[in-house]
Amino acid sequence: MPRACMVCGRRASPTEGRLCAVCTLRLPWTMFWLSPGDNMMARLFWGRIARFQKAAALFHYRPGTAASHVILRIKYGHSPGTAVLLGLLTARKLLPSGFFDGIDAIIPVPLTAGRRLRRGYNQSERIARGISMGTGIRVARHAVRRIRFTKSQTQLNAWERASNVEHAFRLHKPATLAHSHVLIVDDVVTTGSTITSVAATLAGIEGVRVSVLTVGFTQR
Repeated sequence: MPRACMVCGRRASPTEGRLCAVCTLRLPWTMFWLSPGDNMMARLFWGRIARFQKAAALFHYRPGTAASHVILRIKYGHSPGTAVLLGLLTARKLLPSGFFDGIDAIIPVPLTAGRRLRRGYNQSERIARGISMGTGIRVARHAVRRIRFTKSQTQLNAWERASNVEHAFRLHKPATLAHSHVLIVDDVVTTGSTITSVAATLAGIEGVRVSVLTVGFTQR
């Protein structure tokens, strides 16, 4: 079957990958990986995440754009394969910058069992799987578990988002991550509340350092 661009859906030429040449030029790349310790996204986590190292996102998330459509597809369109491809694209885009140097494990933001059952998969876990394929870094998919159901963050303000995910996660076998540099992976970051909550759960692990990577970044 002919390959289609994962973003716009157009048929890809034999020389193109899963991202066509037009989308390659038009996607709003953040370029945060060129200054991972000090960029618009990294500043969201300054003072909020213990032993924070760096952060990056692949592209800017803006409603109504092709980039936003691909995010909606992996969240609500039952497209786990696209999520894996986005993770692989992210890995290949960031690898030359050295962003992944020194990272020991990838931790996808977990869903509750009920939400995962309804959706059929965890899109952040599939993104993490693609990043692992491109980097060789292991995915610690059971290291953090979601223990409290939370309502969607979409319509909440910054304070409500933080309150909504407070104490929503629990560690599993934390000793396996002692003195590790872990990379928290999610699909989109807006206020950073969910990722901050995951990082707070990790903070009790001896010597753990935390970095963050998402596909989309919402500029507020």
